[in-house]
Amino acid sequence: MGLLVYKISDYRTTHEREQYRILCNHLKNIYENGNEWCIFLANLNIGEIELDGLIIKKDAIICVELKKHGGKIAAYENCHWTANDETILGGSGKTVFEQIRLNRILTKKGLRTETFLNDKQTQDISG
Repeated sequence: MGLLVYKISDYRTTHEREQYRILCNHLKNIYENGNEWCIFLANLNIGEIELDGLIIKKDAIICVELKKHGGKIAAYENCHWTANDETILGGSGKTVFEQIRLNRILTKKGLRTETFLNDKQTQDISG
C-alpha cells in the first residue's frame, strides 16, 4: 500500500533534519512493497503540543520525538536518560519520559478536539 509523508514545516535544527531523512528512508523501506500503509506527519502542532512527528498506521498512532544523542542510551522511567553518560533532557528541561508522556496526553486531547477521532481511537497512542 505504501507510505505518505507530510512535512508540515521545516525543522529548525540540523539533527532533526537528518533524523527526519533517516526515518523517512526507514519507513519507505518498510512500507513501499508491503500490504500495510503508514502516514508520517512531520513537525506539526496539534492543539497545545508541538510534535517532531506523528506516525499513523492501521493499528497504531505513535508520537515521535527526535533527539540529537546517540551511542549507549540508558533509559529510566523516573529520572534523566543518559547517552554515553551525558544527560538527555526533554523539552523544557523535563526528562525524556516526562516529555513523551505529556506529548501523548496532549496529542490525545488535540486529536479528540481538532479531528474526527474519538476516545476509543486515541486511547492507545504510543510514544
